[in-house]
Amino acid sequence: MILCHVVGLDNATKDNFIIDVLDIASNNNIDDILVLDLDDITNKIITHNKDFESTYSNFLTLKQDIYFNSVQTIWKSHFFKYLRNLLLDNKNKHIILIGLNTFFLNFHNQVLIDPSLQDKFLITTHIDNYVRDLADDYYLSNNYQLDANLDYHKFIKLQKDKCRDQYLVMEYKIKLYDDVINFIKFKVTSLSNNSLDNMIDNLIHTNNNTNNNSVNLANNSVNTNNKVNLVNNSVYYASFKRYENTIPMLNNIKTLVAYKYRWLALISLFSNQQFRRGIINKDNQQIPYIKELGPLNLNLLNKCCYLYELYPVKQVDDHRYLVNNTNFIRRYYVSNIKSELLLDKVIFEKCDLNK
Repeated sequence: MILCHVVGLDNATKDNFIIDVLDIASNNNIDDILVLDLDDITNKIITHNKDFESTYSNFLTLKQDIYFNSVQTIWKSHFFKYLRNLLLDNKNKHIILIGLNTFFLNFHNQVLIDPSLQDKFLITTHIDNYVRDLADDYYLSNNYQLDANLDYHKFIKLQKDKCRDQYLVMEYKIKLYDDVINFIKFKVTSLSNNSLDNMIDNLIHTNNNTNNNSVNLANNSVNTNNKVNLVNNSVYYASFKRYENTIPMLNNIKTLVAYKYRWLALISLFSNQQFRRGIINKDNQQIPYIKELGPLNLNLLNKCCYLYELYPVKQVDDHRYLVNNTNFIRRYYVSNIKSELLLDKVIFEKCDLNK
């Protein structure tokens, strides 16, 4: 089973990543976690496949399209076979893939891993070094002549942009290193609890580079309904606690209050004395906003939590719903509440200390 695929780790960071993953597995007494580096497959093809070596040498020397196309075909065929055999040989393990499943000379040429795999991450903070590693390993070491109009730095930037853009087209989510590690930690924890097959956590937004300043409404008007529910007519409930399969009812409460939008569910974790929340109608669009009612209250949002998706039973108003069947549809892990609110284009207004 493939847990996730992570792209963008340079050679030095890969070593740290593998150590972090193995530490997580060891701490949870899981011994079937395997990290597979797809770049090792490409390296094996380059260094041990005579057909590739001969054709690649002709391409480097003659720069003809016929050799370029042949090189791609040979790489793709052998890459697929190597990867398939590795996955079959380790079918009883939980696999984390790192490295490129695209051809290093043409990122558009890819080997599809698993059409159902949703947890695909691109770590852009290391991609500069990663592309330099690719250039050193594949281009410069083979005397590959760079475009005459590009110096080395421009070449690296061009390759970085091509790599990033292609993986975004392939629906890889941009994540920070620490948040990918947190995602894996929760996946592995779920494995140790034997609950992964029943309820898979999905990591939401991960960028912690938030801006505490107020945002200009004129330049940031959005429709709050920009996120489609995974299940029609479902609503959201947030909690700092992690539940399995169902949310327990406490103190004889028979219903939960859930929300139409994720951002409203997340901010419901905080009191009305901490934040004022609302929606501004502007130019036929609805703009969500949150105002802190005490100095530095926005810092309270730098927490993690869980978001639960449920079926409602009754609508209270335009945004709130009652739920009495607390067997949730899906559970999400939110690594940073403020980051998720920013993803929903929520406007933050700081407390006016002069009032």
